[in-house]
Amino acid sequence: MKLDLIIKNDEGITTYKDIEYKKKNNKILFETKDDKYEFEIDKDVTMKKENSESSISILFQNKKKSCGLYEIYSVNNTFNLNIYTNNIEINEKSVIIDYELYIEDEKTGNFRIEIYLGGTK
Repeated sequence: MKLDLIIKNDEGITTYKDIEYKKKNNKILFETKDDKYEFEIDKDVTMKKENSESSISILFQNKKKSCGLYEIYSVNNTFNLNIYTNNIEINEKSVIIDYELYIEDEKTGNFRIEIYLGGTK
């Protein structure tokens, strides 16, 4: 099974095509060339992203503020993340999340994650 991943932020767009993924219950697991992802999809969405340098855990709750954790391994430091989820769209073929991300209380930008199961429309 394959998916497409599109990540948009204030600096641009990153697109990954034809990524192999596994689905376990309500979890989608996949890896890009740089990162390992786990999305747990329920009414809310939990994202875990990890690479050799850092890990990020975020809870997305539609139209609500939530929190997360950003850990940087090289400096052995952890930062609190604050997230405001503007919109979550979930259906059988896609997951789309629009959110604002803050590290501690400093805004780092606006983001949009699009996951298309079976490829883009």
